[in-house]
Amino acid sequence: MEALRDVYGQALAQYGKDNPRVMVLDADLATSTKSVYFQQACPERFFDVGIAEANMTAMAAGMASAGAIPFLNTFATFVTTIGSLAAKTLIGYSRLNVRLIGSNNGLTGGALVPLLSLGIPGDSTTAVLIGAFMLQGIQVGPLFIT
Repeated sequence: MEALRDVYGQALAQYGKDNPRVMVLDADLATSTKSVYFQQACPERFFDVGIAEANMTAMAAGMASAGAIPFLNTFATFVTTIGSLAAKTLIGYSRLNVRLIGSNNGLTGGALVPLLSLGIPGDSTTAVLIGAFMLQGIQVGPLFIT
Protein backbone atom coordinates (compact mmCIF):
# COMPACT_ATOMS: atom_id res chain seq x y z
CA MET A 1 0.00 0.00 0.00
CA GLU A 2 1.35 3.40 -0.99
CA ALA A 3 1.71 6.15 1.58
CA LEU A 4 -0.97 8.83 1.34
CA ARG A 5 1.63 11.57 0.84
CA ASP A 6 3.10 9.70 -2.15
CA VAL A 7 -0.34 9.40 -3.71
CA TYR A 8 -0.88 13.12 -3.07
CA GLY A 9 2.47 14.09 -4.61
CA GLN A 10 1.89 11.99 -7.71
CA ALA A 11 -1.64 13.34 -8.17
CA LEU A 12 -0.39 16.90 -7.72
CA ALA A 13 2.27 16.34 -10.40
CA GLN A 14 -0.34 14.99 -12.81
CA TYR A 15 -2.72 17.86 -12.05
CA GLY A 16 0.13 20.28 -12.71
CA LYS A 17 0.87 18.67 -16.08
CA ASP A 18 -2.81 18.96 -17.01
CA ASN A 19 -3.36 22.52 -15.75
CA PRO A 20 -0.77 25.26 -16.36
CA ARG A 21 -2.40 27.50 -13.72
CA VAL A 22 -1.27 25.17 -10.91
CA MET A 23 1.64 26.51 -8.85
CA VAL A 24 3.23 24.72 -5.90
CA LEU A 25 4.93 26.34 -2.94
CA ASP A 26 6.84 24.41 -0.29
CA ALA A 27 8.66 25.37 2.90
CA ASP A 28 11.88 23.41 2.42
CA LEU A 29 10.00 20.12 2.93
CA ALA A 30 9.40 18.86 -0.62
CA THR A 31 10.75 15.38 0.06
CA SER A 32 8.58 15.08 3.18
CA THR A 33 5.38 16.59 1.75
CA LYS A 34 6.05 14.84 -1.58
CA SER A 35 5.59 18.01 -3.58
CA VAL A 36 8.95 16.92 -4.99
CA TYR A 37 6.95 14.97 -7.60
CA PHE A 38 5.53 18.26 -8.86
CA GLN A 39 8.96 19.89 -8.70
CA GLN A 40 10.34 17.19 -11.00
CA ALA A 41 7.39 17.39 -13.41
CA CYS A 42 6.93 21.19 -13.53
CA PRO A 43 10.06 22.87 -12.11
CA GLU A 44 9.18 26.29 -13.56
CA ARG A 45 6.04 26.41 -11.37
CA PHE A 46 7.58 25.10 -8.15
CA PHE A 47 8.71 27.54 -5.44
CA ASP A 48 10.74 26.48 -2.41
CA VAL A 49 10.46 29.43 -0.07
CA GLY A 50 12.52 27.98 2.76
CA ILE A 51 11.36 28.14 6.35
CA ALA A 52 8.94 31.02 5.82
CA GLU A 53 5.37 29.75 6.10
CA ALA A 54 3.73 33.16 6.64
CA ASN A 55 5.55 34.59 3.62
CA MET A 56 4.67 31.50 1.60
CA THR A 57 1.00 32.04 2.46
CA ALA A 58 1.22 35.65 1.27
CA MET A 59 2.90 34.50 -1.95
CA ALA A 60 0.10 31.99 -2.54
CA ALA A 61 -2.48 34.75 -2.03
CA GLY A 62 -0.73 36.91 -4.61
CA MET A 63 -0.56 34.06 -7.11
CA ALA A 64 -4.27 33.31 -6.63
CA SER A 65 -5.10 37.00 -7.09
CA ALA A 66 -3.40 36.78 -10.49
CA GLY A 67 -5.42 33.72 -11.53
CA ALA A 68 -3.10 30.88 -10.52
CA ILE A 69 -4.16 27.89 -8.42
CA PRO A 70 -1.47 27.65 -5.73
CA PHE A 71 -0.94 24.58 -3.57
CA LEU A 72 0.86 25.53 -0.36
CA ASN A 73 2.67 22.56 1.24
CA THR A 74 4.18 22.30 4.70
CA PHE A 75 3.69 20.36 7.91
CA ALA A 76 0.16 20.66 9.33
CA THR A 77 1.38 22.24 12.54
CA PHE A 78 2.90 25.13 10.55
CA VAL A 79 -0.23 25.71 8.44
CA THR A 80 -2.32 25.99 11.60
CA THR A 81 0.14 28.15 13.52
CA ILE A 82 2.69 30.20 11.58
CA GLY A 83 0.63 30.52 8.41
CA SER A 84 -2.83 30.81 9.98
CA LEU A 85 -3.10 34.60 10.34
CA ALA A 86 -1.98 35.19 6.75
CA ALA A 87 -4.31 32.41 5.59
CA LYS A 88 -7.24 34.05 7.33
CA THR A 89 -6.56 37.64 6.34
CA LEU A 90 -5.05 37.24 2.88
CA ILE A 91 -6.78 34.12 1.59
CA GLY A 92 -9.93 33.58 3.64
CA TYR A 93 -11.40 37.09 3.65
CA SER A 94 -10.81 37.41 -0.09
CA ARG A 95 -12.06 33.86 -0.75
CA LEU A 96 -9.01 33.15 -2.89
CA ASN A 97 -8.53 29.85 -4.71
CA VAL A 98 -5.61 28.56 -2.61
CA ARG A 99 -5.07 24.99 -1.42
CA LEU A 100 -3.45 24.77 2.02
CA ILE A 101 -1.96 21.29 2.40
CA GLY A 102 -0.74 20.21 5.84
CA SER A 103 1.12 16.93 6.01
CA ASN A 104 2.53 14.95 8.92
CA ASN A 105 -0.28 15.86 11.26
CA GLY A 106 -1.04 14.08 14.48
CA LEU A 107 0.87 13.41 17.65
CA THR A 108 4.28 12.82 16.12
CA GLY A 109 4.28 15.21 13.18
CA GLY A 110 4.81 18.61 14.73
CA ALA A 111 7.00 20.79 16.86
CA LEU A 112 4.22 21.35 19.41
CA VAL A 113 4.64 17.98 21.10
CA PRO A 114 7.56 18.87 23.41
CA LEU A 115 5.92 22.18 24.38
CA LEU A 116 2.26 21.31 24.87
CA SER A 117 0.06 18.54 26.09
CA LEU A 118 -2.26 17.52 23.29
CA GLY A 119 -5.91 16.57 23.53
CA ILE A 120 -7.29 15.12 20.31
CA PRO A 121 -10.83 13.88 20.84
CA GLY A 122 -12.12 11.43 18.27
CA ASP A 123 -15.71 11.47 19.54
CA SER A 124 -17.97 13.28 21.99
CA THR A 125 -17.15 10.92 24.87
CA THR A 126 -13.44 11.60 24.57
CA ALA A 127 -14.11 15.34 24.26
CA VAL A 128 -16.03 15.27 27.56
CA LEU A 129 -13.17 13.37 29.26
CA ILE A 130 -10.58 15.84 27.98
CA GLY A 131 -12.77 18.76 29.15
CA ALA A 132 -13.13 17.21 32.61
CA PHE A 133 -9.38 16.64 32.74
CA MET A 134 -8.81 20.35 32.01
CA LEU A 135 -11.40 21.62 34.47
CA GLN A 136 -10.13 19.50 37.35
CA GLY A 137 -6.74 21.16 37.12
CA ILE A 138 -4.93 17.86 36.65
CA GLN A 139 -3.08 19.33 33.68
CA VAL A 140 -0.65 22.08 34.61
CA GLY A 141 0.80 24.12 31.76
CA PRO A 142 -0.20 24.46 28.12
CA LEU A 143 -2.83 22.15 26.72
CA PHE A 144 -3.75 22.20 23.04
CA ILE A 145 -7.04 20.60 22.04
CA THR A 146 -7.73 20.02 18.39
